[in-house]
Formats: sequence, structure tokens, C-alpha cells
Amino acid sequence: MLIDLGYPDRAVAQSQAILDQARQLKDPFSVTQGLIAVAQVSRYCLPPTTAYECAQALLAHGQQLGQSHWEELGNMFTLWALARLGEITDCLAQLEAVQTTYWKNGVRQSYSLVLNVLADVCYYTGDIEAGLAFLQASETFIHETGERVSEPGLHWHRGKLLQLQGHADQAESCFVRALTLGQQRGAKGIELRVATLLGRLWQDQGEREKARDLLLPIYNRFTEGFGTIELQEAKALLDQLV
Repeated sequence: MLIDLGYPDRAVAQSQAILDQARQLKDPFSVTQGLIAVAQVSRYCLPPTTAYECAQALLAHGQQLGQSHWEELGNMFTLWALARLGEITDCLAQLEAVQTTYWKNGVRQSYSLVLNVLADVCYYTGDIEAGLAFLQASETFIHETGERVSEPGLHWHRGKLLQLQGHADQAESCFVRALTLGQQRGAKGIELRVATLLGRLWQDQGEREKARDLLLPIYNRFTEGFGTIELQEAKALLDQLV
């Protein structure tokens, strides 16, 4: 994904172009793929209110076609946006319904990515144990299938939940593992989002110089996307670390 490689502006433009072309073709499956791409990219690049609108479009599309699999994906992204906005705190039953429907429909591709998103919803709602359980299921799936595209995200999300739980040392190990995987893939987008969290953790521990030395070189490799959420958060942290 362009977003993981560190090209957020291009990721937004490409996902919207895919959706626009699909709508011109009037092919329901292609439109679905376009809506999923836009919803996924919006989580990292756009404000939560925009992410909510993208998720609602996917949800409505799935409902219109009577496709429960697509509908539940729309529901998943909607729950994420609402949790990110702080507008829901108790949605575990709905998250479990997304997981169950996805599996029952026989869809296996990107299943670990879905579980990672469900875990991220739990992070924002504070349901730590449920989030960790989703990530354990994700890790099992990755090991059984070899679908490793979501492996950095697995460790990143686990670190976030463990940090929220007060386990700073375990969280740091997860962040370092996610960062290493991102570096191995040349995925500076992954590196940035992990380094921002790891930098905050080190800042809290009084290691400001260490945090800056990690984050600044990664941030400086970016050539676009400075108006996106992730880069703004990284820049804000760097300003605090001066």
C-alpha cells in the first residue's frame, strides 16, 4: 500500500481514482473495492469525521446489495471512526459480529487486517483484553497462512494496548518489533507511525534525545502528506522534543 510506503497524498488520490473509475464502470464489486480502499486510507490520512463518511458509504453500499460481508466491513470502519471520535465506548458485541460474519462468509484474504482494525477499535474504547484477543487471533492466522502483510500492524496495535494497560516494557518490545519489520520492508509509513508512539513512550521516560534521534530521520524522509494526521502528530511530537 502506498500509505505504508510513505506516500499518503498519493494513497488518497489513488484510492479515490479507483473508486471514481469503478463508479463509471457501474460494477458493484469494483465499487466495493474502491470504497474499501478509500475507507482504509482515510483511517491514516484523513480526519475521523471524513473516515466516518467513507465508512458510511461502504456500509450503505453493502446494505443496498444485500451483501453481509461488505456491510460488516462498512460497520467495522464506522465503529472505528466513532471510537476514534469518542462517540462510542461499548461495541464489543458488534465487533464480534464483524469477525463472525467475515469468517462465516468464507473470506480469508486480509482477515488479519480486519482483526487488527477490530483491535484498534478496542484501543479507543478501552477494551484492552478484547483487543489483545483479536490480535492473538490475528497472529495465529498469520502463522497458519503466511499472510504477513499485516504483521507490523499486529505488533504496533499490541504495543498500543499494552502501553494503555501500563506495561511499558512489553509495549516497547512490540514497537521495536513493528519498527524492525517496517524497516525490513522499506515501509517508511509504518516506520513513522511506530516511531511516533515509541518516541512518545521514551519521552514519558525522560529520554527526549533518544526519541528525537529515532523520529527525526524518518520524518525527514517524507516528501508529501504534511497535512495528514500521522505527519502532523509526528511533527507535534518533534516540536516537543526540541
